[in-house]
Amino acid sequence: MFTQSFLYYLKQREHELNEIFNSTPEAIVIYDIETSKIIDCNKQTQTLYGYSKEELIGKHLGTLSANDENYNVAEATKWVQKALTVGPQTYTWLGKKKSGETFWTEISLKKSRIGGVDRLMAVVRDITERVAHQHEIERREKEFREIFNATAEAILIYDPHDKTLIDCNNRALEMYGYSSKKELLSSKMEDLSANVEPYTYDKVGYYSRKAATEGPQRFDWLAKSKNGKHFWIEVNLRLTKIGGAERELIVIRDITDRKKFEDDLVKAKEKAEESDRLKSAFLANLSHEIRTPMNAIMGFSDLLKFTQDEQKRKEYIDTIQKSGFRLLDIINETIEIAKLDTGLIKTNLETFSLDQLMQDIYNEMKIKTLGNKELELIYLPPNTKAETFIYTDRVKLQQILINLITNGIKYTPRGAVAYGFEIKGNSVVFNVKDTGIGINRKNREMVFKRFYRVENPLTIKVGGIGLGLAITKAYTELLGGTIELDSELGKGTSVTVILPFLTGEPKAEVFVEIPPDQLKGDSELILVAEDDDYNFMYINEILHQFNYKCIRATNGEEAVKIAQNNDNIRLILMDLKMPKMDGFKAFEEIKKLKPQIPIVAQTAYAQNEEKIKIETYGFDGYLIKPLRKDELLRLVNERIKYR
Repeated sequence: MFTQSFLYYLKQREHELNEIFNSTPEAIVIYDIETSKIIDCNKQTQTLYGYSKEELIGKHLGTLSANDENYNVAEATKWVQKALTVGPQTYTWLGKKKSGETFWTEISLKKSRIGGVDRLMAVVRDITERVAHQHEIERREKEFREIFNATAEAILIYDPHDKTLIDCNNRALEMYGYSSKKELLSSKMEDLSANVEPYTYDKVGYYSRKAATEGPQRFDWLAKSKNGKHFWIEVNLRLTKIGGAERELIVIRDITDRKKFEDDLVKAKEKAEESDRLKSAFLANLSHEIRTPMNAIMGFSDLLKFTQDEQKRKEYIDTIQKSGFRLLDIINETIEIAKLDTGLIKTNLETFSLDQLMQDIYNEMKIKTLGNKELELIYLPPNTKAETFIYTDRVKLQQILINLITNGIKYTPRGAVAYGFEIKGNSVVFNVKDTGIGINRKNREMVFKRFYRVENPLTIKVGGIGLGLAITKAYTELLGGTIELDSELGKGTSVTVILPFLTGEPKAEVFVEIPPDQLKGDSELILVAEDDDYNFMYINEILHQFNYKCIRATNGEEAVKIAQNNDNIRLILMDLKMPKMDGFKAFEEIKKLKPQIPIVAQTAYAQNEEKIKIETYGFDGYLIKPLRKDELLRLVNERIKYR
């Protein structure tokens, strides 16, 4: 009786355990440890893998694995050994159904004593959906990380409570010059700021507080890279939740180029305004400077009509001539600066004696000091007996030195103006020094700017339009040199010009000095091609006084016809700018007909480029307007008598 009851109890208990075994949501597989074969499994195993129990019993350990490179019998055996020796193991595994479909599982593997025998029990859960979700999360996180690192802006994630950097993207590393994320994240926020007023770290806290109370903040900031270099950034700062925690999201854009552009715009605006101001002052000064000599010319010309006193007439004529030369200087400087602005000035390089040039300058400039007995002009020759030759633009170098010496004379009421040169290695150093009024510090750089004049009683008295030093600086740079000015108010000024010292073969120059009594003509006929009545009257009067005869052409076409039909013409004075046909074209036509007739150009364009063009065409000389009597007579005499 007892035995039957006990047997019934055991069967009932076995039935209950079997029900539990087969009703669990996880698959349960029991393996024989020695053979690694399946000896039992529950219904969920059959459902999950698609096998019947009969098909599974006796199958090897690898039957339910994907059996690929990572999930195969060898790898499964490793997990079995861990479970047997170390203890229960839980891991992710790629299983395979009867149909061949693979799917993700989580396996809990442990050694269990079943029926008095040690067995290996595997509890298997289908985690395909979970893995899919995990892969989707990983994919999205990878995409986010790629976007995070691909942005043109630097991104920093900051913990405002711990005051630590949590994360950053690659652009942040590049922008701040750090080699690794770990290195940057270990830095403090103040390490990334220039920390110069007003861009100090405490100001960052101000924007953080505003972001917390008012919302996102945007502002410009001066940042500092790892190497200490400062650069401009635009910061977008917002307080947000990341991973459930409060964080500051800081998006940073490098705006160094934009700031430079803005600064350049401001400077350009200021420069334009300054240029407008200087030009306005220049025009006002130009008007004054032109009217002053013009007033003298017109006034003293009027006085000549009513004055019979010979001494006074000479004084008036002298004043008119000086005013005319002053007016010519003003016009030349204005034209020259315009040509410099348009890039029309070119260099005409030649080899010449520097010693001779310096002596010529002395002879020319000495005349300007004759009226002031308290002022001395001094030429300081180099400490060498050998003559120095240089290869550069003679005309421009001469103009540089004359401009500087003229300035020295103008602004030195008493004392001395000294100039000279010396060779230093591959450079020639010119120096012009005076004991004049000097220039204060703020005006030293300004004096080289166009249209600028230092205003004081002496500068107003001596006049000028503020272009001389600007032209001097431009010429110096055109010749590949530099110019420096050192001055002390009340003590004088020293200007140093340094040019490359280049040498070449000097050109032989022949100059025939004609005695004044030999300048008279012998009634030779000269064709004057000149469209301006007053210019012709002036030329005709001079030539008539010196026994030459003149006939006139008022344009180029007329000049060609007269030259063709008159065999008595000995010389042609050709104005280059005339109506109908200019002087260059007329020159070509006449030379085709009568190549033996010398033709001398007359031009109001006194620049070196015009002279080169005249020489290239083959003219037999040129005269620069306004014409000087002695130059006109000398050239006419040379071309007629010494041809």
